[in-house]
Amino acid sequence: MLIALRSIITSYYSPRTLGEIAVDHAQNLIFHVDYPMERYYYIVSTMPLFYAIDVNEDGVNGNEEFYDSPSGMFVNGISATD
Repeated sequence: MLIALRSIITSYYSPRTLGEIAVDHAQNLIFHVDYPMERYYYIVSTMPLFYAIDVNEDGVNGNEEFYDSPSGMFVNGISATD
């Protein structure tokens, strides 16, 4: 399983549809969780901070292996600002 970690730009509840939200955030990716009356939207960056591989395919739990950092923020699993 390949995991892409992205920065959350903003998040909020809204009764609006995904199409309506997408008009306001055309440059970003949108994820949402449906609730009975509203949705919770996550607006995230298109460029992942890094990729990881879950070699055991047991979900995100800390044993994933660092794969790549397209953002350039991480080198060999360590923040470039450290």
